[in-house]
Amino acid sequence: MKCYFVGPVELAAVGVSIAIFNQISKITIIPLVSVTTSLVAEEDAAEQNHQSEKEILLEESVINERVKVDVHDQAEKAGIYIFQG
Repeated sequence: MKCYFVGPVELAAVGVSIAIFNQISKITIIPLVSVTTSLVAEEDAAEQNHQSEKEILLEESVINERVKVDVHDQAEKAGIYIFQG
């Protein structure tokens, strides 16, 4: 069985390699995360805006339906009043 010795030079080389890898990772990953986060935020805002437009249209259609019912009821009451009187 062979036993390998790792000396201080090898340990230092590994430490330097890890430090360089960490710096490169930070340089490349942080901008990528920032861009991705901003894109997701834009999509969420667009979706929320689209959802609010749908809600506004739904509210307008409900209001229009209520107005139609109120007008119909008033016309019905007026018709009953005219024909009774």
